Amino acid sequence: MSLVPHNEKLLKAMRVAGPCEVCGVWCDPRQVHHAFEKGVSSWKRIDLPWNLISLGPMGGSACRCHERYHAGQLKRGQILEVIARREKVTVRWIVEEHSRILLEGGKGGRHADPDV
Repeated sequence: MSLVPHNEKLLKAMRVAGPCEVCGVWCDPRQVHHAFEKGVSSWKRIDLPWNLISLGPMGGSACRCHERYHAGQLKRGQILEVIARREKVTVRWIVEEHSRILLEGGKGGRHADPDV
């Protein structure tokens, strides 16, 4: 059974000062957002570049992209398009890879759940 990837080093690198990947406004620091959120149960946390994007922080920044996402003003599809361009893959590939990892199991993944 594969493990769902957690990568604190990658998360730290994506939090450093730089442009918001959506609007381009310089942010110091940036916040990392999971395209497919980890939700309440951390077994869904996948820290791979195709699931992560650096956005301006919530509150106190000229960039409000992270807040806009959580307010429903910036859609997951828009986030996925930015990530796909950066990673030189398609949005479809990202969705299929995400599904593949979750369906294979991992830390508490669907196949590891005794109730399934």
